[in-house]
Amino acid sequence: MKEIILVEPNEKYKQSFENYVLSYDKINDVYYYSKYKKALENFHDYLDDLHNYSIGKDLLPGEVTTSTFWLTDKNEIDRKYSLKENNRKE
Repeated sequence: MKEIILVEPNEKYKQSFENYVLSYDKINDVYYYSKYKKALENFHDYLDDLHNYSIGKDLLPGEVTTSTFWLTDKNEIDRKYSLKENNRKE
């Protein structure tokens, strides 16, 4: 039976996310591997970055506030979802 849950990124899923990132390296997907590589180097800083993006802090020009969630199945990360806000002023 599946135990699918949408969670905010946190330390509990460190090993699972590392496996998720390494799976991109195994299939030579350079784009996604390099996008998540920071999590392998310093997971805590990676989580801090995700938090900062979710509150609109330290965004580069052209970036928008982004909330990230991980879809887990039995405590293993299955997918990553990013929800971007429309920060344009009308």
